[in-house]
Amino acid sequence: MSFHPVSLFAIAVILAALAVAWSRRFLAAGALAIANIVIFIATAFGPKYGSIPVIHAELALYSPNVTSDPGLAAIQIVSSMFVHADFGHIFGNMLVLLVFGLPFEERIGGRRFLVVYLLAGLAGTLAQVAVIWPGEILLMGASGAIFGIIGAFAASYPNTVVPVPVTAIILTFFVRMKVWIGAIVMGTIQLLTMAFLSNYGNTAYFAHLGGLAGGILLGWTLVKGKAPAHRSPVAVDLEALSPFARDSGTASALAQMKSNHDEPQIFQAWLDRFFRTASCPQCSHKVMPRHHGEIVCTQGHRFDVRRDRTKAIAA
Repeated sequence: MSFHPVSLFAIAVILAALAVAWSRRFLAAGALAIANIVIFIATAFGPKYGSIPVIHAELALYSPNVTSDPGLAAIQIVSSMFVHADFGHIFGNMLVLLVFGLPFEERIGGRRFLVVYLLAGLAGTLAQVAVIWPGEILLMGASGAIFGIIGAFAASYPNTVVPVPVTAIILTFFVRMKVWIGAIVMGTIQLLTMAFLSNYGNTAYFAHLGGLAGGILLGWTLVKGKAPAHRSPVAVDLEALSPFARDSGTASALAQMKSNHDEPQIFQAWLDRFFRTASCPQCSHKVMPRHHGEIVCTQGHRFDVRRDRTKAIAA
């Protein structure tokens, strides 16, 4: 198993995006979107095998590999979620990812978001392969994973209102609606399109529906009613965090924490955002949270921000 250098570059971008998303130092949805865009640019301007871009040939999932070369298929199942056919393909996918993904990640945190994204993408990919089996297809795109995010969001936070993108001819406009209604609209569009087409062209509709179904299941089982278990917000004195909010973005995150202190999942998402940019009030270096309400900066300054004790404990 060998890959062209441009494919190795794309794989490195994917791994970096997954690592950054898992680290909680950047929005998972943002990291995934950036990786998709970078790989699309590499595909568009990179080398080709004849008329086929190298990245399409090597990193999209060639369905027979599922049985003939399972090791390669395992790589392609993940890499194919970051490969897109053309500008319209990636534009539509990234638009929907950010519209649904950003508010969903805000509620469940980056790591759980990433797990839902990847598992739903896997479900969508395998659904499409199963339906066309033993036919041969080259499967690519993030649609299955993105429909999974829509399904999980609708199953766990159905009444959240989001601006759903709706395309009419060549215009795209946004209609605000509850997530569960948006999920029904998106799923119905897929079914109607399939019903009125004699063939499905180059669109993997079963990947969309498989991802949506997988996302709904993940929303019911992995997400719904389960708040992050680490760093309980109850013990934190939010006023004690004010000195660490030394820029507008961090101050905005702190304001969101104060307004959502009764919503553990939303609070935790903003707490993670707060510590991505918070800095030490004594030396301006980066600070990190520790257990039991302690904050430590990279220069060794330590602070206790529990509600029952807010004084600096070391300098």
